[in-house]
Amino acid sequence: MPLHCDNQSAIHLAENPKFYARTKHVEVHYHFVREKVLQGKIKMCQTKTKDQVADIFTKGLNATKFANFGKQLGTFATNSTYANNLYLILSSLPSNVTANGGFYNASAGQDPNKVYALALCRGDLDTGKCYTCTNTSSLEITKQCPDQNEAIRWGAECILRYSNRNIFGTMEVSPFQCVPNPNNISSTDLDQFNQTLNNLMGSLVNQASLGSSSIKYFAVGDKSFSSSRNVYGLVQCTPDISQMDCNSCL
Repeated sequence: MPLHCDNQSAIHLAENPKFYARTKHVEVHYHFVREKVLQGKIKMCQTKTKDQVADIFTKGLNATKFANFGKQLGTFATNSTYANNLYLILSSLPSNVTANGGFYNASAGQDPNKVYALALCRGDLDTGKCYTCTNTSSLEITKQCPDQNEAIRWGAECILRYSNRNIFGTMEVSPFQCVPNPNNISSTDLDQFNQTLNNLMGSLVNQASLGSSSIKYFAVGDKSFSSSRNVYGLVQCTPDISQMDCNSCL
């Protein structure tokens, strides 16, 4: 893990295993960094004082440097160019995603304040519900992540994502979210349930990634695992990634 420091003396002390008369009184907990450097878990990196991002927490900075350091930390200022680009593109997503079959991606602005955003509705959703879900997500994401350069919001029926880097056409499996089903399967049905689940999901993955569905990279289905109970499955990729990446992701 890199540890950036603008003090060369501190770097030399951390990397030098020898003790000197002037360093023997250094408190024990400061030797923790030296220990981790020797173990190879921390790498000391020289950073110019003018580029020390940590100064945003300890010094009074001018507006330009403050905004620049904030962006490097993954945040943006409320009235910044990046913020304006973000609000502009988020406001256009609900209408554009419904006009384009449930998926839409676009960018706004120019580097270094360029914003990339996309929205995807569940493949079995009608236009009205798709618009409502995307519109709600575009409003809520700025409340939940008010100053983050990158965010993603999963809804029950859609996902919405934006970033300060190009996220289009690229498979990404993180971040991810797992939501457990609160219903229990009896021990007598467990083996049959697992076998049915694996068969169903395997079939849906192939169906979606091979593009055999009417909606690209989307498949839904169900199978019975007992006389009165079914297991249901749904898989979906964003249409901008490759067939191979979709299969790998699912």
